[in-house]
Amino acid sequence: CSPISDTTILSSMGAACDHIDHVKTQLPYALTVALASAIAYGVAGVLNSPWLLVLALGLVALFVVVFGKLWGGRVSDFRPEGSLP
Repeated sequence: CSPISDTTILSSMGAACDHIDHVKTQLPYALTVALASAIAYGVAGVLNSPWLLVLALGLVALFVVVFGKLWGGRVSDFRPEGSLP
């Protein structure tokens, strides 16, 4: 979701959409993964646990973030303006 990333620039050019609008549509996905990763990283640091347990906790955190009621709604509820339902 970096605005200066080559893949982001090429994706917005290929889809013929505004570049900043494309970046805004990618932010919920990037923030979801970042939050789940931060939770797993924090748990790994506190518990000094093996990598397999941390991986399992990261997957659980990802499911909680995606399917939970975080930010007032599910990630799938966020749609850019003007998109089809």
